[in-house]
Amino acid sequence: MQDLEAFHRALEELQDRVGYRFADTQLLIEALTHSSFANQAQLGYCNERLEFLGDSVLGLCVAEELYRRHPSEREGRLTKLKSTGVSSHNLARSGRVLGLDRVLRVGKAIKGGPSEGMVADAMEALIGAVYLDGGLEAARGIVSRHVSLDSLSSQDPKSALQEMAQRLGIPLPSYRLVEVRGPEHRATFVVQVWLKGELMGVGNGGSRREAESKAASAALNRLQGG
Repeated sequence: MQDLEAFHRALEELQDRVGYRFADTQLLIEALTHSSFANQAQLGYCNERLEFLGDSVLGLCVAEELYRRHPSEREGRLTKLKSTGVSSHNLARSGRVLGLDRVLRVGKAIKGGPSEGMVADAMEALIGAVYLDGGLEAARGIVSRHVSLDSLSSQDPKSALQEMAQRLGIPLPSYRLVEVRGPEHRATFVVQVWLKGELMGVGNGGSRREAESKAASAALNRLQGG
């Protein structure tokens, strides 16, 4: 009973992070049910069908976003960018930021928690579930807010980190210059970046700007499970 209550609390918290409330929460439960758990519990459903649907919805949303962002790119280049955007690695990072790895139900035989592929599949299943529950506009919003396409543009790490903080609904990052080493003409700057009162990354460089950029990169890697 306690486990069931904890799971439903986790579903409520996940919907807050996602920024979408399900009218039919069974769709969300299905999206978070791996086949290994379904087989173990003898359920009549798992997230594979939603993953299949979500894959197509995701592909459409990413293709549309790339078409809008890159008006001068040719089809071949857009195809390569899309492949990166919908890759398992990118989806798994997005899923971990949302905490899907912590709420995905997997069988007892799965040791060490869900794999990268399982988290990526759950992210696709979540998109499919939102599409069925709220339509294409709702699914497009999920992809726009939570599937990181920052690596598909020339966006700098500080801007990417700021956008991620905005997507997660947390205060914007703050940067602190903590040390300047060496002579003035060859100084090394050391910068920390903080989020929600927590140190998330440290960077150093020949200028404060370079150090802040490296600190932001470190924070992004940490947030994305790198």
